[in-house]
Amino acid sequence: MLALCSDDQSQSDVVRRLLRDRAGLPLPVGPSVSVALNANSEALRRIGVNLNQAVRAMNEGRVEYEPQLAASLHNLLAGLYNLRIDIDRLLKIGGSGKGAGGGI
Repeated sequence: MLALCSDDQSQSDVVRRLLRDRAGLPLPVGPSVSVALNANSEALRRIGVNLNQAVRAMNEGRVEYEPQLAASLHNLLAGLYNLRIDIDRLLKIGGSGKGAGGGI
């Protein structure tokens, strides 16, 4: 066990990582990855806002309603939402980012 430890990882950290890996759970991310994930999450939020505006304009009749376009926009919004949830989950595992927590 000591061979797996380093100056910045305790035995508890190593055990948590091994348990997460064995369970197929994502591993914590480091500070530089957290910064990139936060930036990507914000960019996805802005894209989602724009897509919502397009859907709203179509629903309110300000632009012609096209069923295929509406379905595509809804699918894109669902995908963006799921990506943001995954990013938030990774940030919480890493112990950084908004509402971050630690633990397994």
